[in-house]
Amino acid sequence: MEKKNPKDTSNNNRSLSRLAAVQLLYKKNFDNMPSNEAIYEFKKFNFDTLYEDKIKNIDQDFFEDLVSSFYESSDSIDELVSCSLKNNSINRLELVLAAIIRLAACELLVFVETPARVIINEYVNLAHAFFDDQQPNLANGVIDGLARKIREKEFN
Repeated sequence: MEKKNPKDTSNNNRSLSRLAAVQLLYKKNFDNMPSNEAIYEFKKFNFDTLYEDKIKNIDQDFFEDLVSSFYESSDSIDELVSCSLKNNSINRLELVLAAIIRLAACELLVFVETPARVIINEYVNLAHAFFDDQQPNLANGVIDGLARKIREKEFN
């Protein structure tokens, strides 16, 4: 997988970009649109509606890179995640939870400039935003396990 170079994102909000990416992946479950068209349509029709005054804070380059990177490697990411789920498959998870875990795995693999612990925290926080039961705990366990496998050196 191609590693992304860090950009100056000090004025941008990657947390909102991650939220938008989760929402786009969820939406993609219901259509069969190529990823570049889905990104364009989502930005055109959803950014203003969903994020109103916060749209200027979204790191749109990061959003596009994250979603595009996921779709370039979705099969291998799904295989990696399914192996981490022990007796389960990514396809059996609730759709939003699956999107959260998939994007976390993608970011761990591709966006090496972001520390693994930051990625874990960001996506577990997203899980808490969508769920109040056991899903955030599942997300935390799976993402932490993936991080320790993918970024082993950061945990030694």
